[in-house]
Amino acid sequence: MHLVFVKVLAIASFLLTLIFLIPNCLAQIQFYGIDVDLDRSGRSFVTLTITFAEIKDKLDFEVIGRVENLKASSEFGTINCTSSGKGVSKISCDINISVGRTVKISFETNDFVKVLENKYYFDGDFTLGQDIDRVSAFAKLPEGMALIEENLSASRVSFPENASTSASGRRIIVIWRLEGIKANQPLKLQFLYEQIAEVQPISLRYFVILGVVIALVLIVAYIRWRLPRFPSNKNRHYK
Repeated sequence: MHLVFVKVLAIASFLLTLIFLIPNCLAQIQFYGIDVDLDRSGRSFVTLTITFAEIKDKLDFEVIGRVENLKASSEFGTINCTSSGKGVSKISCDINISVGRTVKISFETNDFVKVLENKYYFDGDFTLGQDIDRVSAFAKLPEGMALIEENLSASRVSFPENASTSASGRRIIVIWRLEGIKANQPLKLQFLYEQIAEVQPISLRYFVILGVVIALVLIVAYIRWRLPRFPSNKNRHYK
């Protein structure tokens, strides 16, 4: 009886392990990294890091917006990628990559950020149309900008709603970590942000003024050093 129970337990453990492993085996992409750096004009500098779980010859996906400065590379060097279209950019890359290999794709666009009543609305569609095991997404706001709400769970200032925030120097980073994305599931990142402080760059004129002041001090010190020194009246002797 004890032996039968052990066999049943072993079979059950095997089936459970198989159930948990099947989604990972079916995932076409092991890891998908999204890194967006926003400047004050609303331009997005995007870097996508994709690690494949199967042999892949070609990668095709669409970006809503006009893509500029498209580049791609892997461990083996540069990858040929092309982009066509304006309202929707169709990106096609000849990756010819094996299992476990990583591709990096970068581009720039002005179409992810819209201005709404002095607020900024970021809406980026990063859908690949493939099953993805893990997603890590980061969006770095410009200096002096912040999300509308500090508590992300208090209102829908971000989508997906399980976002968190971090800081890098004086810039805020919005972070998403997702798992088990299906091929038919859209992968959009959205959030509202606004200006909270005016960035005051150091003007060139301040350096000029500082340089003039230092030059004047040096000139005065040089003149005083070069002038002959006369004895004071109380030290003079009259004959």
